[in-house]
Amino acid sequence: MAQYIVTPRQLGAAIRQARLDARLTQQELADRSRVSRRWLGVIELGKAPRAELGHVLAVLASLDLGLQLANKPKLYGQEAIAAAYLEAL
Repeated sequence: MAQYIVTPRQLGAAIRQARLDARLTQQELADRSRVSRRWLGVIELGKAPRAELGHVLAVLASLDLGLQLANKPKLYGQEAIAAAYLEAL
């Protein structure tokens, strides 16, 4: 299912849900992705706004997921994006 993600918190929640759907522990996913369990936990909490893209892509690949760039939906104006980001902090 495609999701429109604009905040680190939303990305973390999507990764966590995909991990749970795959019935993996954080340690199992971290091992498959070659990242630390601690790093993965921080990502899942949405607390790493400057996470290394290569690590994020490795985690997504381990979950058989990927990124797709798309035009923003009309309902996401600049104010809505800024508000969602600030809410996630």
